[in-house]
Amino acid sequence: MLLQARRNGRPWPEEDILFNCMNVAVGGNETSSYTACAGILALHRNPAQNALLRADPELTDSAVNEMLRWSSTNAYVMRQAVRDFKIGGRLIQDDDTVTLWNASANFDETRFPDPDTFDITRTPNRHLSFGIGIHRCIGAMLAQIELGILVRHMTDSRVSFTVSGPVRRLRSNFIRGTTSLPLTMTAASGL
Repeated sequence: MLLQARRNGRPWPEEDILFNCMNVAVGGNETSSYTACAGILALHRNPAQNALLRADPELTDSAVNEMLRWSSTNAYVMRQAVRDFKIGGRLIQDDDTVTLWNASANFDETRFPDPDTFDITRTPNRHLSFGIGIHRCIGAMLAQIELGILVRHMTDSRVSFTVSGPVRRLRSNFIRGTTSLPLTMTAASGL
């Protein structure tokens, strides 16, 4: 479909096709799993939040949104300005390259009270992990469903997770992720 796509009657440039393919591959295969690892690690490091979630499964959706904010898996997105505009008192001109650093925006103290605290009750939680507007991630709904299922299974079951080895992070300035998160699962007595 992308090879046949036309913009203003002309085929898409090869780089646009490649970037769209990369977005589908990264979004579908990496961001949800990296967010899941970051969420499990955050719950492990914040036992009071873990206990709160286990006690009140109704907090699943807000916990997922906090995991998304906290992990900020896509560190940044770049765009090309299509017109002159001002933001924060600064002039952005047509054709300027602009970058939104999700990893910074999701911890902006003017938008998130106490942003360095992992808080599964945070509401509203208007994180930018999926982008916004016409650039909102096409897989956002699926990712939230997948993460919600994981969180529900983790909290509905009587299995606890503990980190049992060194956590290794992905070396990337684009994707923030975990490449190794050794866990030990312990079943509650009677299982």
